[in-house]
Amino acid sequence: MSAVTEIYVCKNGQALKEGRLELSHTIADRDAAEGDAIMRCKIDGAIERIAYYAVSESGSFRNIFTYRNPNASRK
Repeated sequence: MSAVTEIYVCKNGQALKEGRLELSHTIADRDAAEGDAIMRCKIDGAIERIAYYAVSESGSFRNIFTYRNPNASRK
């Protein structure tokens, strides 16, 4: 079994835990997370920050990557 990646997608002013939570079984490293974050921000300009956490089967977690959108709209 493989680890899952939790993705927190935050709009302007949202705390990390207030952001939308998505899961991925394909994003496993920093490069994949960075590419995903850039793509998401191009699609939705209201995204201010995205954080990626690898979660193991035992429940431990570690931050893979955090991206702050330099062009985030204030909507």
